[in-house]
Amino acid sequence: MEKLEISKYKIPLESDFINSSHSYKYIDAIIVRNNKGMDINYYEISPLVGFSIETIEMIYDYLSDRRNKNIFDYPSISYGLESLKLSKRKLISAKTAISIPVTPNLSEKISEYYLKGFRNFKIKISKRNLKIASEIINDLSKKNKKILFRLDCNGDFNFNESVVLLKRFESKKIEFIEDLHKTISEKNLSIIKKYDYKTCIDLNKSNINITKQLIRKKLVDYIAIKPKLIGKEDEIIEFIELAKKYKTKVYISSAFETPIGLYKSILLSKKVDKIYKTPIVHGLSTSLYLNKSITKAIELDSGKIKLRYGFFSINDLKPFMTKEWIEIQNTKII
Repeated sequence: MEKLEISKYKIPLESDFINSSHSYKYIDAIIVRNNKGMDINYYEISPLVGFSIETIEMIYDYLSDRRNKNIFDYPSISYGLESLKLSKRKLISAKTAISIPVTPNLSEKISEYYLKGFRNFKIKISKRNLKIASEIINDLSKKNKKILFRLDCNGDFNFNESVVLLKRFESKKIEFIEDLHKTISEKNLSIIKKYDYKTCIDLNKSNINITKQLIRKKLVDYIAIKPKLIGKEDEIIEFIELAKKYKTKVYISSAFETPIGLYKSILLSKKVDKIYKTPIVHGLSTSLYLNKSITKAIELDSGKIKLRYGFFSINDLKPFMTKEWIEIQNTKII
């Protein structure tokens, strides 16, 4: 007989990960155990603070309260609980960019990964770090012919400030600029294209409709998709098919998932590769920022993220457990 249980975790990062809107010291996750006797599968629900419309407390209360008669469309639940059985594959991998916050050792870190075969680097740009980041990026661009940078601005720049940013870089070394402005509009994307840069939008539930309109107008070159911000995989695939039709590239972006959630994201990235009929450089490196005790199954090498799922055990998460296993009471959404 099938038995669904949940437990809750607070997993520290090895060091703070900072973007323009939030400093991440740890991530909260709910792990779902689908227990069918000897056949046990695990799923991950881990909303991203600052981006998800739901919080970990909302989800835990929702799943653990039998009296809750409401049905909510929480994207992280919809995506996390889809009926995916983890395969016994020893190794799964995908091409990935390396996401690196701006720190004093940024140049050394990028050079280290460049030697490991990585050519695409995602840098969190803000008004606060623009000067030092631009100096480092321009210096590395001169030293490494094949290097490309993805500038993720998290909407930290107004229109006039964005013009200053666009003049600081050599456009051919910038793969794309993501979310330069808080507001997504034709005007804001057009200024990026005016300076000969590629545009990128970080997709979420609230901007899907406007993003589709801008794709049809051929103003969007790249889309970043964090699946747990969107929901069901069918909806994600449908969106990707539309983007491909208008020659917009989509890549799958991770957000500090454990090996359980990362496995599913890599599987989805392989489906994206199949749609485009070529390996896409995804953004799947953030799991490496989790506590090292649970990342032993993950490796970054030869331009790829490699996950040996058999090296991971659910017991690796036990030191970070904040709520013991309980049976799910509210099963309406499952």
